[in-house]
Amino acid sequence: AYRCGFDDGLTMEYLSEGCLELTGYRSEELIGRSDSNFETIMELEDPKEMYGSWRDTVRDTGTYMGEYPIRTKQGKRKWVYGKGQAVTGPDGQITALEGLIIDITERKEKEERILYLNTHDALTGLFNRIYFDDARESLAGPEVLPLSYIVADINGLKLINAVIGYAAGSQL
Repeated sequence: AYRCGFDDGLTMEYLSEGCLELTGYRSEELIGRSDSNFETIMELEDPKEMYGSWRDTVRDTGTYMGEYPIRTKQGKRKWVYGKGQAVTGPDGQITALEGLIIDITERKEKEERILYLNTHDALTGLFNRIYFDDARESLAGPEVLPLSYIVADINGLKLINAVIGYAAGSQL
């Protein structure tokens, strides 16, 4: 859980004890510091672009959410899901954001593995038929002509595996 100011750097005002487990930083290492705030551990090319998007969303709806990678103090990459809402002052102006950040690294790694296996052979790591079909469709326009396909089929692979061994079959 956190609370941050609605300033340019979204300066942290409060971080729960879970901050240490998630990021490797003690909350006091990030609270109130413009040189070491949550932006410094976000693994994005331009965190300010995400902040701008969050600000626009908060102004429109009062809430925001997003998934993004972070780099822990120990250098480990983690994926997090953040969700928060605006806190307004007596004048109705947004003064802070409060929300929570959840570690979704395991889920993202599983998603990446599923996406990989969708287009690669699990045994060899080579692209599979689905990938080939998608690639062929993307190369169907006249702008890529002339284009040639080479298709090969290894007959007797089962026999090679049985006689010489699976290592030889995999190598082939």
